[in-house]
Amino acid sequence: KSMTELCIALLCLGVAAAVAAGTMNQTPGSRPPETHRQEVRETIHGATIVDPYRWLEDQDSPETRAWIAAQNAYTKSVLGGLPSREKLAQRLEELLRVERVGLPTVRNGRYFYSRKRPSDEQAVLYWRQGIRGKERVLFDPHPLSPDKTVSASLMDVSKDGRWAAIGIRRGGEDEVEVRIRNVDTGQDAPDSLPRAHIEDFSFTAAADGFYYTKLTPLQGRRVHYHRMGTDTAKDPVIFGEGYDAQTMVGQGISENGRWLVLLVYRGWTQNDIFVQDLQNGGPIRPVVVGVDATFMPDFAGDRLLTLTDYKAPRRRVLEADLTGAAPVDRWREVIPEGEAPIEGFSAAAGRLFVSRLENVSTRLEMYDLDGKKLGDVRLPGIGTATVPSGRFQGKEAFYLFESYTTPPEARRIVFPSGRQTVWSKAKVPLRVRDIVTDQVWYASRDGTRIPMFLVRRRSVKPNGKLPVHLTGYGGFGLSITPSFDPEALIWVESGGVLAVPSLRGGGEFGEEWHRAGMRDKKQNVFDDFEAAARWLIEHGYTTPDRLAISGGSNGGLLVGAA
Repeated sequence: KSMTELCIALLCLGVAAAVAAGTMNQTPGSRPPETHRQEVRETIHGATIVDPYRWLEDQDSPETRAWIAAQNAYTKSVLGGLPSREKLAQRLEELLRVERVGLPTVRNGRYFYSRKRPSDEQAVLYWRQGIRGKERVLFDPHPLSPDKTVSASLMDVSKDGRWAAIGIRRGGEDEVEVRIRNVDTGQDAPDSLPRAHIEDFSFTAAADGFYYTKLTPLQGRRVHYHRMGTDTAKDPVIFGEGYDAQTMVGQGISENGRWLVLLVYRGWTQNDIFVQDLQNGGPIRPVVVGVDATFMPDFAGDRLLTLTDYKAPRRRVLEADLTGAAPVDRWREVIPEGEAPIEGFSAAAGRLFVSRLENVSTRLEMYDLDGKKLGDVRLPGIGTATVPSGRFQGKEAFYLFESYTTPPEARRIVFPSGRQTVWSKAKVPLRVRDIVTDQVWYASRDGTRIPMFLVRRRSVKPNGKLPVHLTGYGGFGLSITPSFDPEALIWVESGGVLAVPSLRGGGEFGEEWHRAGMRDKKQNVFDDFEAAARWLIEHGYTTPDRLAISGGSNGGLLVGAA
């Protein structure tokens, strides 16, 4: 993690430690800095909105900078002298400074992946010939900056494994520079893309060109095509004209290189699909447009499969009509909707993989292209697994598994045997058997039953005054499933309880669960969170003054409303 992330983690842990130790009481005369009110009144759709803190949105104003400095100074005065602070920092370093290896991208017998050793500030990109081949450095970002803040990511690899597109990001900014590297020589081609907001990148089958999506401020996203050996400044726009800056546009190429897939997203609940036959030529044509549903595509050879919530709030898999002539109602259903919602799917190793959520934990299923179930993938335990990825024409697939007590573990499945081996596993100094995870259910204000995970030390039992950290999200259809979090584990190791409810607005139980916490039903999310706090108090875990709440992004809105 970056130094900024480490400082934020220490701040959160410092607050938690102070709550747990009961040391948050202010010294005589010590009070948080005052925040002056400067009301701004606006009438929006007939409703008058009063915002007393609009002035804080100008981050560079002298008033805002002074306010931030005062807040930081006060925070340091409260947390800086905690006797546990140094110990927390040391333990956090132990849990974070571990080796991590990413899932591989396989092309023509070559394996491309990232590795971050304990001594690395950034992940280094590697490749090897064959699963047991010699490891070779593809790209090391450390020499690019004295402070080691430049990172690198693998954006795509050509079908023959000879070319790699590497995204270079400076200091965590959104913009990236894309370098086109010859894997055999380690030299970069002159076709690299200068720093810009590049989001998608796809090599053509022959690696004689590539497609990419670029976001231009105030204009929006456009898909460009570059032919190798030409000037990138003259790359034509082939898709996206006419869409506004709020519309998400993306692209990808099928494994066999024949089909260009173009996606248009309007928010989180609807998208369109277009395709172009790159092998036989022809125009870009629509597959599905204007249908009030989401369609997530993947190719199995020349067959376009989509995961959709069309007439299936818990999602199903359909085979699309590539000609665009048949409406969605006439598409062939491959995998039907079930009680457990489908989180994701993929076409790999000659079969379809489906990831379902059962009571907020992953179950991986396998099907053939006709929808016949081939069995389940045996997981290491109850937790979260990514949908397996790999080449559809290949014989292997990779997935990542983790839980509240299991560090991320990358696993490889080989077919037809289905044998699993560990590709990589983070070696974290943690006594897993000392920590337990429980799942409880409680009633929200309207009676809806909400599940909640509780993570604690085995020896910690409800006594009415435990320090509890309650956190949630509840938005955008995102499912908050069990994940390995070193900061949370330090809290648990220190005797605290971590509470994570599955709030409406997320995707834990399908699209109905998502819509039950959005727009005019947003209050349900806040009610679910408040009900979780009440349950923890009523069931003897904690008291109001021993209960801490936190959230980020949409979860920050949640905590602010609570």
